[in-house]
Amino acid sequence: MAQFPPIGTTAPTVSLPAEPADPANGVPGALGAKVATYKTLSDAGTWGEQRTARASTAKVRLSWDTVDDWRITKALLGYSYVANQAGQNELFRVVPLRRPRSRAKAYLRELNLVGVGRRSSAPNNINTLGQSGAVPANDPNAGAYVGGVYMDSDGWPTGEKMTYEATFGPLDWPSVGTGDAYSWTVGGFSEMNRYTKGVRNPRPKELKIPGAGFGGLIYDTADAAVGAAGITGTTPAAIGTPIVQTEIEYTYTWFQLPVSGGIPEAALKYNLNKVNSQPFDGYVFAQFPVYTMLFKGWRESDPYPGSDGAYYVDLTYVFGFRGGVDPAGNAINWHKVALPNGTYGTIRRQGITDPETGQPMRLYQQADHMKLWQVP
Repeated sequence: MAQFPPIGTTAPTVSLPAEPADPANGVPGALGAKVATYKTLSDAGTWGEQRTARASTAKVRLSWDTVDDWRITKALLGYSYVANQAGQNELFRVVPLRRPRSRAKAYLRELNLVGVGRRSSAPNNINTLGQSGAVPANDPNAGAYVGGVYMDSDGWPTGEKMTYEATFGPLDWPSVGTGDAYSWTVGGFSEMNRYTKGVRNPRPKELKIPGAGFGGLIYDTADAAVGAAGITGTTPAAIGTPIVQTEIEYTYTWFQLPVSGGIPEAALKYNLNKVNSQPFDGYVFAQFPVYTMLFKGWRESDPYPGSDGAYYVDLTYVFGFRGGVDPAGNAINWHKVALPNGTYGTIRRQGITDPETGQPMRLYQQADHMKLWQVP
C-alpha cells in the first residue's frame, strides 16, 4: 500500500463524547470523551462542487486516525438521542457538519471510504509478521501487517489513517440549529424550528344544507332562470345544496426521532381530533390563533438506522386550519359553524365541561399542540 498522501495544513476538530464498552464491535473498554482532529486532502482531484439553480453539492476528501474512525464518522454525520435534563427527558441533536465557507446550506450527507493509509514504516503497535512484541489487547489497530495492508484480528483490512470522500448537500428540512442543544429550554421552546419541514395545501370543504334548522336560504326570484324554472315566492333552497368552506391542510414532518424513547406516544393520542388551546407554531409558519388548528392525525415512516446504529422514524403531523373572519368581522374557527345569514356562530355541547379548560365543552376538545414536539 502506498504511503498516505499529503494532507492539508488546517486541522479542524470535532468533540467525541464518552462511549460505553462494546466488545462485540471491537470496543473492549469504555472510551473517554476527547477532541479529535481530522484533515482535508489537498491533492488534485480530491474536491469538487456542483452548483444548480436549486441547490449545490460538494465533495471533499477527509482523513483521520483509524482509532477514532467510527466515533468521528458518527459525530460528523450527526445523530439524535434522548437524555434527562433537569429532571425531564429532552431530545438532543448532534447536527451534521456544515460545509465551511459556503453560503448554501450544505451539510454532510454521506461518507465513502476511498483509502486506508499508513506511515512509511510499520509502527510499534502493529504486530508485523516475523516481528515479536506484545500488542495491547484493547488496541483497535492490533493485528498483522500482510502484503502492505494491516489486517485486524478478524481479517478485516485496517490501517492508521482513513480517507473518506465527504458529500455535502441540502437536507430535507430547512434548519438543524446548532450544536447539541436540547429541545426544550428554560423559558422557551426551540425544537419546532429545526428538523421540521412544513407544507400547506388548500382543502376546500362543502357544507351540505341540512334538512332542518338551517332556514333563511331561499331561491332568488330576481334571477330570470329561477323564474323560468317555475320557482316563486320564498322557496327554500334544496336540502343538500353545498356551501363551500375554506380549509387549509398543514403537514409538519419532524425528522430523525429515536424509536427508543423519542416518539411522543401519549401526546399523539391526547391531541388527536382536538383543536389548539394555545397559539400554535410561529416557527415554521405564522402563528395560528387558538381554536383554528385541528390535529387530524399522523403518518409514521418506516424505522431506519442512523449513523450511530440507533433506529429513527420521521413523524408527519396533519392539521386542518379553519380561520379568517366572516362578512360581519367575526373570527372563524373550529368551534363555530356557518349560520343562515353567512356569519359564523359558536356552538357548544349541553351539560359537558371541557377537562382542558374547565369551561363548557365546545364542538371540539382542546389541547396544546406544541407538546407534540416534546419527547416523553
